[in-house]
Amino acid sequence: MRSPSKLWNVWLLTCASLMATSGLAWGQCIPAEVVQRISVTADDEKTIADCVAAHSANLASTKPEQVRADRVALQEPLANKDVSASFRVKYAKALLPVIAPLAGSNNDIVACNALILAGDLATDGAADVVKQHADATASAVRYQAAYAARRSFETVANGNPALTSAKAAELLTVIETRLSSETDPLVIDALLRAGLEAAKVNDLRNQAITTVSRGVQKLVAGGASKDGLSQPVMESCLAACTGVRTIIALPNVIVAREAAMAAAGLGGDLVSAAVVQVTRKKIALDKGDSTREVYAQAALAGETLVLLVGKKLDPAFQATAKEAGKALREGTVEGDARFLLGSQDIVGSKGVLLQKPFEFGATRFVTK
Repeated sequence: MRSPSKLWNVWLLTCASLMATSGLAWGQCIPAEVVQRISVTADDEKTIADCVAAHSANLASTKPEQVRADRVALQEPLANKDVSASFRVKYAKALLPVIAPLAGSNNDIVACNALILAGDLATDGAADVVKQHADATASAVRYQAAYAARRSFETVANGNPALTSAKAAELLTVIETRLSSETDPLVIDALLRAGLEAAKVNDLRNQAITTVSRGVQKLVAGGASKDGLSQPVMESCLAACTGVRTIIALPNVIVAREAAMAAAGLGGDLVSAAVVQVTRKKIALDKGDSTREVYAQAALAGETLVLLVGKKLDPAFQATAKEAGKALREGTVEGDARFLLGSQDIVGSKGVLLQKPFEFGATRFVTK
C-alpha cells in the first residue's frame, strides 16, 4: 500500500465517495424518465436548470462537507445506468458554466470536485475542462483530471456516449504529453489506467495502445538515465503491460501495425528496464526483496507481450518463451547472470525484437 502525502489525505477525505457513485439513489434531483429521455424537452431543461441551481451554491465552499454534498447531489442523475446522450448534453449545458471556473480554483478540494463532475458528464465541453487542468500545479488536481479522463472513456465504452471520438482522441494526446513529464507516481498510474480504459473502445483502441506504450517507453528511458524507476512507477508500468496484453489477446480484436509495434516496444522496454537495473547492480541480492519481484514480473510480462504481438503481426512467427525473468527471483549472482543471458533473446543485438516481424533499430532498447 502506497503511503499518501498530507495532500492526498485531504483529497481522500473529501473525494472518497467518487468510487461509490454507481450506488447513488438517482432521481432525487431529476426524475429518471428525464435522465433516460432520448430527446430532452423544454420542460426537462427547466428541471435540469432547477436542479443545478439548487445544488451548486456550495461547490465553492470552504467547508469540504458542503462541497461534497452538492457534488454528490449533482452526480446522482449521471449514476443512472440508462442516462441518455441527449440528457448528458443538456445537463452539461447547465452545469459546465458552474464547474468550469471552479476546476481552476486555488482550493484543491473545490477543483477536484469540479473535475469529478466533469469526468462524469463525459461531453466534449467537459473534456475541454479536463484537458485544461491536466497539468495543474497540485498533484491531487492532476490526478483527478486523469481520473476524469478515465471516467469519460468508461462512459464511451459503456454506450450512449456524448463524447465524440475526436474529443476523446484529444484527451489521449494530453495523456501522452503528461506521461512525458509527470513525476508523481499516483498521477502516472492514473494516466496509464485512463489510457487502458480508452483501449476498450474500438475507435480509440489503436491510439490508446500507442499512447500507453509510448508513455511507458518514456518512463523507462527516463529511469535509465537516472537510478531507475521507483517501485510504484514500475508497478504501474507492469499493470500497463498486463492491460495491453489482455486487450490484444481478446478474440476478434484487430490492432493496427503501428499500435502492435508500440505494444511490442512496451514489452521490450520492461525487459530492458530489468536488464539495466541488474547490470547496474541496483537490485538487492535478496530473494524476498519486493523490488526484485516487481522487476521479475515485469520481465516475464514483457516477454509474453512481445511473443503475443509477434503472432498478431505474423501468424507464422515462432519463438520459444525463455522466461528469463524467473531467474531474477533467485536473488543470487548466478540467477542474475542467467537472466541477463536469457534476456538477450528479447532485447539483445540478435534478439527477436530486432528480427522480423519487428525489426526495431539496434539502439531502441537500453540494456546498460
